Amino acid sequence: MTIKPSTPKGTRDFSSADIAKRNYLKNILQSTFEEYGFNPLETPSFEKLETLTGVYGDEGDRLVFKILNSGQKINKADFNSFKNGEIKKFVRSLSEKALRYDLTVPFARYVAQHQNELTFPFRRYQIQPVWRADRPQRGRYQEFVQCDADIVGTKSLWQEVEVLHLYDRVFKKLKIKDVFLRVNHRNILFAIISLFEDESRIHDFTVVLDKFDKIGKKGVFKELIGKGFNSKLLDILEKLSVLQENYKDQIKYLKSLFKKSQIGLEGISELEFIINSFKIVSPESVGLKFDFTLARGLSYYSGMIVEVDAPRKTNIGSIGGGGRYDDLTTIFGMKDISGVGVSFGFERIYLVMDELDLFPTNLISSIKVLFINFGNSAAEVAYSYLIKLRDKKISCELYPTKSLWQEVEVLHLYDRVFKKLKIKDVFLRVNHRNILFAIISLFEDESRIHDFTVVLDKFDKIGKKGVFKELIGKGFNSKLLDILEKLSVLQENYKDQIKYLKSLFKKSQIGLEGISELEFIINSFKIVSPESVGLKFDFTLARGLSYYSGMIVEVDAPRKTNIGSIGGGGRYDDLTTIFGMKDISGVGVSFGFERIYLVMDELDLFPTNLISSIKVLFINFGNSAAEVAYSYLIKLRDKKISCELYPIEAKLNKQLSYANSKGIKKVVLMGSNEIRDKVFELKDMESGKQTRYPLSKLTDLF
Repeated sequence: MTIKPSTPKGTRDFSSADIAKRNYLKNILQSTFEEYGFNPLETPSFEKLETLTGVYGDEGDRLVFKILNSGQKINKADFNSFKNGEIKKFVRSLSEKALRYDLTVPFARYVAQHQNELTFPFRRYQIQPVWRADRPQRGRYQEFVQCDADIVGTKSLWQEVEVLHLYDRVFKKLKIKDVFLRVNHRNILFAIISLFEDESRIHDFTVVLDKFDKIGKKGVFKELIGKGFNSKLLDILEKLSVLQENYKDQIKYLKSLFKKSQIGLEGISELEFIINSFKIVSPESVGLKFDFTLARGLSYYSGMIVEVDAPRKTNIGSIGGGGRYDDLTTIFGMKDISGVGVSFGFERIYLVMDELDLFPTNLISSIKVLFINFGNSAAEVAYSYLIKLRDKKISCELYPTKSLWQEVEVLHLYDRVFKKLKIKDVFLRVNHRNILFAIISLFEDESRIHDFTVVLDKFDKIGKKGVFKELIGKGFNSKLLDILEKLSVLQENYKDQIKYLKSLFKKSQIGLEGISELEFIINSFKIVSPESVGLKFDFTLARGLSYYSGMIVEVDAPRKTNIGSIGGGGRYDDLTTIFGMKDISGVGVSFGFERIYLVMDELDLFPTNLISSIKVLFINFGNSAAEVAYSYLIKLRDKKISCELYPIEAKLNKQLSYANSKGIKKVVLMGSNEIRDKVFELKDMESGKQTRYPLSKLTDLF
């Protein structure tokens, strides 16, 4: 049956051109995060269902992709709860895991799980796909990349200032202008609702208010009335709406409302500090404004909230958002951990850049040199020079024709990769499916090739005796075992093995073709001596996947690691046929990323300086001094120097201890006296030496 080639709803394929653009965007995000002292983190694609439910609200919970239990667990499905209308209970009986809905909750789980290994405040960024069972539309997919940056372990409002400036820095680098950051504070919303309603109604209120952009003031008022909210609440919203373009008047009006509301006044005070501090250094790509309608319905937000609007001319809407959360780790048993985090809407930022033509034109790495193929003899010489050009990092290619040079290419690819990774003593074991097909055809029906290769592929795991026992148990001809025995005896002598196989295949055209192709591949591979891998014929290699049709290869890790296979692949001829596209041949190989990582870790091959660490810490001597310090911190970041302001005013020894724990080499001390005298102190954390310099020289010293 032919399958119509298509992707599932809400997902996409990405071409080389797409990936080049996406990598450009990702690299700018990543480099900027690291300038701000954030370190990378990744969490699994799926979490326990209990981790992901109950924190996004009912609407969010419905959008979580559940993973159906497998094996015997599916038999535990509670159909009685389904009959009784207890849908949530029924779902939990069917599913114990779910694809992650966002990156924030998995991050909270990570912090709680690894709290004893982390230095707080802890800064992390994460760029990974998430999944939501949402209705697909422009800029909204069911599978999409999310980019988060969070700071946890401090309630300092300087962290809010940091993440807002992070937006400005990213959009400056991406050359996106006219972006607006809309901010509000959950305590302001909480205080408004508390004036006339029970506090428990805050969630219902924020969910409706958050629709202001979509359904307008009339639509929001209609929903609030329909839900029975006090009309005086609507009067407040009407008044704020009238004052919408005048921030000072809005704040003055709110203060008059909150004379008896401590929580409301605290919310206003915090928001004023954040907005004023943000303006210490003039933003270059974003504007900032207070928006009383901003609610961000997610229930875990507890302080400042922010929404990022794309340039109006793109009509794309929100391209980011986030806020302060205080109790997200509590559900994991870790109380009193506050954090602030923001998200960058990767997919929508991509659309903005594409629409505004902001991607550079030279992103795709193209082939620089093509070697013309004048036949195998000339191609052998050409290939030796091709390798020399690649040694100079010049991308080049030999025109393939209908030849086996592609097999040679992918084998040399293994050698080049392992050479760069400094992994030696890797072995490539090769065979040819036609050889296996010819062997089975000598004494068995051709239809038994799959059963034969599946058993033969276990040679490394269960040994010759185990393989022979399984083949006998499946009723294979004993003469087949005699051939395998003979090849086993000759295993260390490639030439004798080939000679023996040729004698067997005198009447097998397919067998002789397999041998001929394999000989060409092995001989051509040796034209340029490999530096990190060895190559050998292995008659036991079968690779049970049925789509292989020619050369097959398995990559063995260095024996001393005892890790086993770290790669493999081969030639396939009919893989696209099921999609109605015939006669498309290909060859492909896989690199076992996780196992190669283990090899490098075990052999201590990773460089020691991989983590991008903070270079400079600014000591916090209180908000007045911190404002000045922050302006110089931004200047250092302009020079791509990663630096950080300690989040709160604390004892000097505590701040220096933090610098030591994070491996920060330089510390800037700039208190009120130093600022008055226009000087600063620079402490070298390795030598302990502390030197005074003029403030005007600060950026020149790094």
